[in-house]
Amino acid sequence: MKPVPSHPEAEPVDYDLLLQMDHNNVDVYPVLSGGKMIVVKVREMLSGVAREADRQRGNVTNFYIGGDVKDSTLIAGDENEIKR
Repeated sequence: MKPVPSHPEAEPVDYDLLLQMDHNNVDVYPVLSGGKMIVVKVREMLSGVAREADRQRGNVTNFYIGGDVKDSTLIAGDENEIKR
């Protein structure tokens, strides 16, 4: 969930929905804020979360980890390799 900038009373917007809208070239999204309808810019909502170029190429991967990850290895990023 992504909070709406400058509108703390507005319900946060689902991050995955924002990514889909950006991928489908949807520029704005209506949101209720304090009983009034406001329009937010999708790219503005995503700025600071992932680089626009990465979003356009689909190079953004979200990891949601729950539970115990003790003794686990997670490697993320470009051209990473495990060395033993």
